[in-house]
Amino acid sequence: MIKDKRRSLDHAVWNSYQAAEVVRTDAENRKPVRALINPNKLKQDYDDKIISVGYEYNFAPGTVFEWLGTKTYWIVYLQDLTELAYFRGDIRKCSYQIAWEDEDGLHSTYAAIRGPVETKINFIQKHGISVDTPNHSLSILMPKNEDTLNYFKRYNKFYLQGDDTCWRVEALDWISTPGILEIEAVEYFANETEDDIEAGIVGGLIEE
Repeated sequence: MIKDKRRSLDHAVWNSYQAAEVVRTDAENRKPVRALINPNKLKQDYDDKIISVGYEYNFAPGTVFEWLGTKTYWIVYLQDLTELAYFRGDIRKCSYQIAWEDEDGLHSTYAAIRGPVETKINFIQKHGISVDTPNHSLSILMPKNEDTLNYFKRYNKFYLQGDDTCWRVEALDWISTPGILEIEAVEYFANETEDDIEAGIVGGLIEE
């Protein structure tokens, strides 16, 4: 039954309407891989689909790949372990990149982001003076690896590439899903004298 199921996939990746060519972002070469990408959930704030691909291509939760036909990037965040013939998992579209700099140099990663969902402004009022406080929030899925674990800790700041809003890590979950780092972040104050806001790098203007 497993071999029959695999033969069905091998036929479908070349003949199905949902067949696609994908390339892992960490691949040493840019040789496309044939896969099936089926619809799952399409919401206003996120796009989820299902990928089916051979086990020999080493897809797993945390894998980021480019869907060549649409020029979009996706992250695998769940695996269906009941599928034995090939890898089958849930994927989410990555609309942004996050870049940061540490002692090892410049790093970047693709991330699937939801938010903000707030509908009002928080404020503090004392002695007749009202001051707004940043309260937008983000839910982020990104690959869990040594670089992301070293940088994304509580209270660290970051920018989304192409956006000048500063965000601060409030909570993170590196335990629930292998290969996935889940982050909750809130809007924070940008430091225009230290952060390279145009490039989206925290501390990018500091010279050693």
